[in-house]
Amino acid sequence: MNVDGASNSIICDDLIAALAVPESETTKLDLLLGVHPTENRPLLKTEELESFYPALRWLHRDKWDDFPGLGMWLQHFPELRNIGTFDTDSRREFTDPLWRTIINQCEVVRLGYSFRRLRDFGQAHLNASLARDIQNRLASEQGRRVLAKGKSFFTCSLPSAGAPALLLEQKAGLSQTIKRRVGLDNIEPGFLSNYLAAGRHDPYDLLDDRQFEDLVSLLYRAEGWETTVTPSSNDGGKDVIARRMVDGIEVKTYIQAKCYRRDRPVGIRLIKEFVVTVAGDEVDSGVMVTTSHFSNPGTKWLSEKGAKFAEVSLINGKQLQQRLDVVAAYSPGLFVLSPTEETMSKT
Repeated sequence: MNVDGASNSIICDDLIAALAVPESETTKLDLLLGVHPTENRPLLKTEELESFYPALRWLHRDKWDDFPGLGMWLQHFPELRNIGTFDTDSRREFTDPLWRTIINQCEVVRLGYSFRRLRDFGQAHLNASLARDIQNRLASEQGRRVLAKGKSFFTCSLPSAGAPALLLEQKAGLSQTIKRRVGLDNIEPGFLSNYLAAGRHDPYDLLDDRQFEDLVSLLYRAEGWETTVTPSSNDGGKDVIARRMVDGIEVKTYIQAKCYRRDRPVGIRLIKEFVVTVAGDEVDSGVMVTTSHFSNPGTKWLSEKGAKFAEVSLINGKQLQQRLDVVAAYSPGLFVLSPTEETMSKT
């Protein structure tokens, strides 16, 4: 969970995993998730594995069993004794190998992603409630099939940017390369808006040109427009066509989307060409949207001359983020996917 100081709101971001877990591993998984293996309660702060890190750096390994709370970890994860020399900056060396061992033995049935912007700390419990609802739904949909394989059905919620979540994505076959090829047009707008609102990624770094067009289309759809993403070639500068009814009359808008680095402006030539397209097709208006900004000569030409030919507005990266934030604030974002059959056959 991240706190966004600019908007004084909370970003809740979770990966919710439905797993088929061998019976021998369920107690270990509970322990890694912060649940006491025998008392079915949350671990105390002093019982969490990372809390032992300072002492283990100087305590002789023969004395580990006598260290309060560490014994249950050594009982379930004897491989901890084989950890090499500790690096002062590598506390994750405790847990990451343990997660990797468990996940390698699990089957990923389904992964859910939740990115939500909460407007105050009092709403934070809603994220946990959402996770439980998804877990219950996945259990009712998938539980019997998994249990028939002789494994337990297990659902858990994890920080989406943590090492365990990344390991689960890799297990499900979701590499970064595959993610960048995913079409966004059928994804809930609130999910993408909340994900981008988390501020971890610049849209330029996250999306390719086609995905950015999909994102713009989804934004306008969330704002009440009907949208169509045009074919990737020969679109004449109109990447998205948006329509909606205003006072009983259909309003049609062309949208051009430019996924540029922040330091690369959209220049005057592209602005002129787009104005010509909007004017030539006699549509009601046009919008240019970019992840970066527009050059000063381009904005000046549009206001002084281009406006005489067509109504065209410009949305820079900062303004785009502001509009995404509005969608994020009022649209809890959720996306649930299942690994492909090909991926499942390899687990």
